[in-house]
Amino acid sequence: MDSPEMRRLGDAYLDRLRWADDGTCVTLEFTTFPDRQRIDLEIGQVIHIVFARTLEEENVEEPPYWVGEVGFDELKDGGAEILTRLNYGFRKASEDKEAAAYPGTTLYHLHAEGAIVLDIVCTKAALRVARADQKA
Repeated sequence: MDSPEMRRLGDAYLDRLRWADDGTCVTLEFTTFPDRQRIDLEIGQVIHIVFARTLEEENVEEPPYWVGEVGFDELKDGGAEILTRLNYGFRKASEDKEAAAYPGTTLYHLHAEGAIVLDIVCTKAALRVARADQKA
């Protein structure tokens, strides 16, 4: 997913992560600066998520998480490499160190980094940009 909006998330604030009731989908709500444009990234069928932050940030209240780098890539190997690197909890076999993979399924990897580190492996994603007259 390479679009001008996706590139703008490389210098934005992640305001909120909002989970769907069934726990399989998450919406990442971003605000870009200086124009305060609201961009939502809707992630569907999450199969793995890692969210990390430090408690040493000086200002974690408003806005909560600055994001300086965002990458979004289609995985060509069914996720085998990234899922192993991210320590995906499901393995090919009980004693195997290599993570289970899904070669028949199109998977995507979102990586965001700044005041937080976020890695999500999923099957779907869509950007929704608020109109200019909508407040972030």
